Amino acid sequence: MRSIFAKIVAWSFGTLVLSVIAFFMVTAWIVVQSDRGLAKMPNLQVFILGEARGAYESGGTAAAVAMLGRLDATLGSLHVLLDASGRDVVTGRDWSKTVDLWAKRQGGPTRTVNGVVFVTPAADRKFFLLDQPPGFLEPWRYLPYFGLILFAVALLGWPLALHIGTPLRHLAGVVERFGRGDLSARLQSRRTDEIGELARCFDQMADRIET
Repeated sequence: MRSIFAKIVAWSFGTLVLSVIAFFMVTAWIVVQSDRGLAKMPNLQVFILGEARGAYESGGTAAAVAMLGRLDATLGSLHVLLDASGRDVVTGRDWSKTVDLWAKRQGGPTRTVNGVVFVTPAADRKFFLLDQPPGFLEPWRYLPYFGLILFAVALLGWPLALHIGTPLRHLAGVVERFGRGDLSARLQSRRTDEIGELARCFDQMADRIET
């Protein structure tokens, strides 16, 4: 490719295409991972709710605390057993607004100021299980992956910058030498693009001036 303009256009277009492909691949991977996580949530939450309710009804608050504590330590998320009014059966904290928001959304994950929350009702609606995974589905968790795309774009652009910048710096150095009186300074470039044409024009000019 002899034209530096064509090189820049082709390189930029190729980088753009690769960036778009990488973006869609990362996005598709995130969607797949999220769908897998969401697909497992309902059955798991129903099971946990049944176990937590059984522990609370048979052993009271102490049994519920122990059971939910083991869940939190094992799964790394916050599990709260709520009564029919939306209050934590252990601490008494009011989660009714979160339950109401979940009801308005007709199920699914509910986003609150503290993050994403899953609410699972018992069949008789006397109890609810609230599950708040740490950072689940939070966009900031995936910023490093998109950062890798930006890094790849910069890495792909670096050779083009060197391809253009290095001969221009060499040209500036030779012109400076020539301007200081070194009439033998030449570029002798073998490039076939616009930079090479400029170098040959300079060498021809320098030959005439030296003569």
